[in-house]
Amino acid sequence: MAANGTPEQPDNDQPQVSRPSGGPVFSIPTKWLLIGGGGAGAALLAVIAVVALFLTGVIGGGNPQPTSVLDLVPDDANWVSRTNWKQIFGNDWLSDSLSSVAEIDDFASDLGINSNDLSEVVIAEWSVGGAFFVMKGNFDRDYIRGELEDDDFEENTYRGYEVWEDPAGGTVALLDEYLIASDSSRVVESILKNLYNGSGSLEQADSDNEMKQILDKLGSGYTVTVVTGAVCRVERCEGYGVVVTEVDETAAEGTIEIALLFRNERAAERAAADYDEVADFLEAVDDIDIEDTEAQGRFVVGVATEDFEADAAPLSRSEWIAYCYNFSQTLSGEDCGCVYDYLRNDGYRPVPEWRLDWEDGAGIGAEAVAWCY
Repeated sequence: MAANGTPEQPDNDQPQVSRPSGGPVFSIPTKWLLIGGGGAGAALLAVIAVVALFLTGVIGGGNPQPTSVLDLVPDDANWVSRTNWKQIFGNDWLSDSLSSVAEIDDFASDLGINSNDLSEVVIAEWSVGGAFFVMKGNFDRDYIRGELEDDDFEENTYRGYEVWEDPAGGTVALLDEYLIASDSSRVVESILKNLYNGSGSLEQADSDNEMKQILDKLGSGYTVTVVTGAVCRVERCEGYGVVVTEVDETAAEGTIEIALLFRNERAAERAAADYDEVADFLEAVDDIDIEDTEAQGRFVVGVATEDFEADAAPLSRSEWIAYCYNFSQTLSGEDCGCVYDYLRNDGYRPVPEWRLDWEDGAGIGAEAVAWCY
């Protein structure tokens, strides 16, 4: 990191990740927005892992600035939840009834950020386990800088961008209208390096990138959440996503569209014909009751209704263990119970089991299993 603000030359560093330290002043546990009561990133209020989030201001310096939040999401992210904050916060029913909205509102207020000034909120995660948080909006940077200074954050630069770091590794950057925060300095630095180099982000990704294909297929809505990789347990499925397109306040329901991406068109046609396999998967991971599916090229698509009142209830221990067992290819129900207890005892709320990297043994899941045994 160059303390004098001089842009560094591109390098081949890879992001390193670490579990949130538990010490950061602005750490908040959240239940994420709009889809999936306890499943893999599906509906409003899906549970996410706690990440330490800290916010700051920027030195412009003529460096490249993002044109979209996707400029700040790595092209190998395996989970992205992109929320139209103005649409949600501007809806009295949603903002009054959803605890996740209140939590983020409180978090923003602690830093002197008015939620009315936010336009978009993104939470994403790398396949290697690094989580980060992005806000887009208008911010009082001087006030935020003062808050960070009061909490012993140190100002520095990375490739000419202003960042703030705390001794535990929490790092924040602000790029014009965008705030980036993570509990790992390497995560933030990797995002800034991609932006500086003009490559490595979802915005710049090739058309064959699975995450980008699903995001493009679903389009926009109140929120869109996409997960790629082995979490899609339908044969030859490369990933899936859901978007909330309509909200019925009277019925406390939302209309959601689902898209599953398959290896080829033939695999998609087979999956659409085998309705039960797709329906059972969506029911198991996201409590989504889809009535019909159809193949569209490499996609299987469908429309369903989500019960927000049912999703608002927190998962019980037994429910979380059931979800964990459905996702994990290696853990027993007893193992999942131990992981749940570890997360609770260490100050976390239960997190979506698909975020615990069972296959590679990385991240919070591996630490929990190591603690259990």
